[in-house]
Amino acid sequence: LEGEEVPDTSAEPDLPEVRGADLVPVFERLVALGMAPPKAAAASKRYAAQLKELGEMGFEDWVKAVELLERYNGRLLRVANALSEEAMLPQEEMPPPPPAPPSPPRAAVAVAAVAAPVAPAAPAAIDKERVTAKFKELVASGLDPNEAATQAIQRVRQEMAEAEPA
Repeated sequence: LEGEEVPDTSAEPDLPEVRGADLVPVFERLVALGMAPPKAAAASKRYAAQLKELGEMGFEDWVKAVELLERYNGRLLRVANALSEEAMLPQEEMPPPPPAPPSPPRAAVAVAAVAAPVAPAAPAAIDKERVTAKFKELVASGLDPNEAATQAIQRVRQEMAEAEPA
């Protein structure tokens, strides 16, 4: 395509494809966070792998993550950078969180609790503050921000793995 910049995605991590029943917890979480079910269905189908990865990094606002994934064409590193930068803003500059969705009636909660499948235990969440600190350190040393994000995540995961009892 002439005159159109093609983004370099070579630094993007390879994520496993999420399909079938594995999409359900992603959809349910997006709906629980206040996203409309039709949009949550489309977002979970398109971005489930990225959302799960962001969740493992400690990024909990999946609705904001979906907005950023749409803006950056699903590029995980761009989204992680944007969410990290947002987390570094002073609290008074942060926009207020969206209002909580209304609670379902008690009977619906009881039925949902009985009917809901048990999700497998999620892997240990990565420490967002450690990743942010490592990211800042790597950028300050002159590393490209995308590469710094990748290395920060990898290094913190490695440190966490080494710290786990065998």
